[in-house]
Amino acid sequence: MLVVVSGDSGTAIHLGEIAEITDRFDRDEEVILFNGRRVAVLGIAKTRAQDILMVLDRVREFIAAERERVPRGITLALTRDRASVVQDRLDLLLHNGAQGLLLVFLTLWLFFGVRYSLWATLGLPVSFLGALFTLPLVGITINMISMVGLLIGIGLLMDDAIVIAENIAARVAHGDPPMRAAVELPGILSSFATTLLVFGSLAFITGEIGQVLRVVPILLILLILVILVSLVEAFFILPNHLGHSLAHGRQSALARFRVGFEHGFTQFREHGFGPLLDRAVDYRYLTPGLLLMLLILTLAMPAGGKLKFVLFPDLDGDLVEARVLLPQGTPLARTREVVE
Repeated sequence: MLVVVSGDSGTAIHLGEIAEITDRFDRDEEVILFNGRRVAVLGIAKTRAQDILMVLDRVREFIAAERERVPRGITLALTRDRASVVQDRLDLLLHNGAQGLLLVFLTLWLFFGVRYSLWATLGLPVSFLGALFTLPLVGITINMISMVGLLIGIGLLMDDAIVIAENIAARVAHGDPPMRAAVELPGILSSFATTLLVFGSLAFITGEIGQVLRVVPILLILLILVILVSLVEAFFILPNHLGHSLAHGRQSALARFRVGFEHGFTQFREHGFGPLLDRAVDYRYLTPGLLLMLLILTLAMPAGGKLKFVLFPDLDGDLVEARVLLPQGTPLARTREVVE
């Protein structure tokens, strides 16, 4: 028996004399409850080589199969599922990509027609597929971080295709042959260099913000891959398709809706926006003065507290966690009361 107190005379007080000792596998203070019932928790993790969504499907299949075999009174439930966040991010990526494709196609269709808009819009899925094909070559997988880079890339990819498409259409409108207008491309490498400079500089930030932005190099690699594929498609594939589309489009009549839209847009440009632009040029000192005033106002609003700014905001989530800390020695019954 374990001696608690002993004296010089050899007397001793053993633990069994002042306490009731029992052999147990668990302790009363270590209790896990789920929906008010005692539970046993089994944590499931994946290796680096496994697909988290495939693991999630296998776990769900396992739970569904075991529910039919467990004894009555025992239930199996999936809780604190972190894998579904990846599926939500994938759904967001596909949803935003589909919205971007649709909006770009409709906008280009208003000015250039169906065939022309279709080839310009296809640059987005082609660039993404090319980037996904090259991701394993640089050791990057599809995960939460890489999907952030792909989400950012959606807003950058269509710029080159739209600039090239508009330039080719403008040259044709001025009388150039379709294929010649398609070959003489504008200089869009500056937009590519700008993107690299903006995101590349973030990789050198240190301190607390640098710790938050430590994933920027991965995002930068992703953006470089996506934009490089986009440039290849825009320089070597898109012009040929646009040239044929313009040559074919000259032989077909425009739809009545597009004719009306182009007429209305021309009227707005000549009688609405044009005179406003002329007035801005006439008052060439007032115009930059107003722009400078707006810039100062934009900088003054956060500095003056009118526009609130939080560097590291609290993010919304689907899990709320509360922790209760009681003084050491608090009876277990009191702890249960506080928890309830």
